[in-house]
Amino acid sequence: MGIFIRVFILGAFIVLPAMSSFAWDDTGHKVTGYIAWQQMSPAAREAVIRILRTAPEDSDLSAFYLNGAESENTRKLEYFMLVTTWADIVRDRAFETRNKKYHKSNWHYDDIFWKQENGKATVLPKPEDSGQAVNRLIEFDKLLRTTSASDNDKAIAIAWIAHLVGDIHQPLHTSARVTDKEPKGIKGQIFFFSLPKAHLAISR
Repeated sequence: MGIFIRVFILGAFIVLPAMSSFAWDDTGHKVTGYIAWQQMSPAAREAVIRILRTAPEDSDLSAFYLNGAESENTRKLEYFMLVTTWADIVRDRAFETRNKKYHKSNWHYDDIFWKQENGKATVLPKPEDSGQAVNRLIEFDKLLRTTSASDNDKAIAIAWIAHLVGDIHQPLHTSARVTDKEPKGIKGQIFFFSLPKAHLAISR
């Protein structure tokens, strides 16, 4: 394992507790990618990298695979870890075509709606759109198992799966508290805490 990866993992374990209020951010998503990579067989890793590098040109996914002084195995791992952040990268409105085609804000979360009553949490019926993360994971899984699906489509599916698996492990991407001030819940939002001050919500 390259020195970059060693430093990254060590830094993640030091920094993540202090940054837990920032949801996953890039660091958290890359850690989930690293864990996923360790669970894949060498054959699966090669297949994933090959497919990702055939992604549609306008997605910029293949452009993230960079040459460098590191070993090929290290570059493949770093590439896969970066791919886990792609679904957030495409939020950038400076790249208008990419943003309009690939950015899907309500795919990042899948909320359970609830309110606090008498000191207890009461689960509420879900509104029509409470997030699409779970549905998208199911659909992308089906797509990857479809032999007729193109590698272009599979590349986008892999990138989304790598990101959404991290997203749905964030409490703030699976829970929407309903209050008098937020009668529709706080759907799919990140909170930035400035302890001991109150939170500031930033829409996803």
